[in-house]
Amino acid sequence: MSIYIQIGKFELVTPFIDQITSPAILVMIAKSREAEKKYKEAEKAYERANDFENLIRLNLENLDNPQKAKHIFRSKC
Repeated sequence: MSIYIQIGKFELVTPFIDQITSPAILVMIAKSREAEKKYKEAEKAYERANDFENLIRLNLENLDNPQKAKHIFRSKC
């Protein structure tokens, strides 16, 4: 399944995050969602991309969830 992603149209892709396997695309989606202050959606995309550094940062800075950040750090890094 190929998905054409147009800049500014990442909200249309969000329902398909579970089907996307490219880490590069998932990180682009996550950064877009984070810029729009949709932090839970960004968190899900970072998790799917295995981008643990940004996932930890997001949990510490925006989601106010240091316990999850600590768990991710200890189990994945």
